[in-house]
Amino acid sequence: MSDRERITLVWLKRDLRLHDHAPLAEASRSCAEGGKAVAVYVRESDYWATDKASTEQWEFVAECLRDLSAGLERIGCPLLIAEAPSAEIVLEALLDQYEVVELLCHQETGNGWTFERDKRVLRLCRERHLPVREFLQNAVVRGRIRPPEKPEHQSFWRDWLASPQAPTPRIWRSPSTAPPLFTPPDLATSVNDTRQQGGERLALGLLESFLGERCLLHGGYRVEMGSPLHGHEACSRLSTHLTWGSLSTKRAAHAALAREPRPPYGSMMHRNSFHRRLRWRDHFLQKFESLPWMEFRCINPAAETLHGWHEEWYERWSSGMTGYPFIDACMRSLNTTKWLNFRARAMLVSFASYALNLDWRRFAPHLARTFLDYEPGIHYSQLQMQSGTTFGSIPRIY
Repeated sequence: MSDRERITLVWLKRDLRLHDHAPLAEASRSCAEGGKAVAVYVRESDYWATDKASTEQWEFVAECLRDLSAGLERIGCPLLIAEAPSAEIVLEALLDQYEVVELLCHQETGNGWTFERDKRVLRLCRERHLPVREFLQNAVVRGRIRPPEKPEHQSFWRDWLASPQAPTPRIWRSPSTAPPLFTPPDLATSVNDTRQQGGERLALGLLESFLGERCLLHGGYRVEMGSPLHGHEACSRLSTHLTWGSLSTKRAAHAALAREPRPPYGSMMHRNSFHRRLRWRDHFLQKFESLPWMEFRCINPAAETLHGWHEEWYERWSSGMTGYPFIDACMRSLNTTKWLNFRARAMLVSFASYALNLDWRRFAPHLARTFLDYEPGIHYSQLQMQSGTTFGSIPRIY
């Protein structure tokens, strides 16, 4: 019989919020029944040193962590934030300190680095005979070697969306034994007015302002989402919050379809369009979950040698110095603000692939670390679609 304290362990990843958070809700339910729990986030220094990560992305995450930590403190939960090369190092130390009865986390559809880390964590848990429960954060089915066809995924999306959101945690009981001492990451952020700020409070405010006001600006979201002049106002600007989990997809989708309070006159067309794009987002996440190798290989093998490389052209493209005014304006805007609307992103990729004959795999890291909302499941599907390396689609030149 172990004399260590029994706890439920919640591992936070790209789910930095209190609302609709099934692992935190389940741990809170366990605490209400007399159990104890620990919530941990690990800043993985090996991940943040990759060529797909950036300081700006980390600062957004740090702002989300500060906001989440303040929210958890209100229910008596001290969020443990540690830094280590990879999460399993911290998780193993916690398994040594406590008798962990269950590990709770969200299923994540990440890139190759996070996939390998997840396998290491699951291997550790198997060796320790520790049950793991992964909750769905999106309408994504794991274990499919082929992505479901669109009608099948739409049906799964509807069923998933019909289920209620997880309740906000209200009760927390921490163990009396202090956790091991870990190196804490620096959560300080620089003053930066050119990129979006992180945090659940800001995410919910953006959602409310978009559905209530901004979706009607200019010609409205459905018309203006692709506009280089009005897209930054008419778009939801929620993609970064969805990526890092300060807003849940289900919360956003439920709000888009809500009829109470009464939606502003004329807004339902734009709300429905936004809802469809949330569904499409999960559709592409599902494709990447089923075909994770598309991060490294062309979906159409015949396109493997379609593109080449020219270092000087890449440098000019990535710095906004090609001499094509609109291309350069979009790239400079992206490099400064870390955001572009979809059509501008597609144009940059198709220009690099078709006009400059650059291989998408070699310029993908620049866009990954520059997009504040880098979402692997969207990133690689769209890179390949706009580069003409998929099956069944005619080349898209924006």
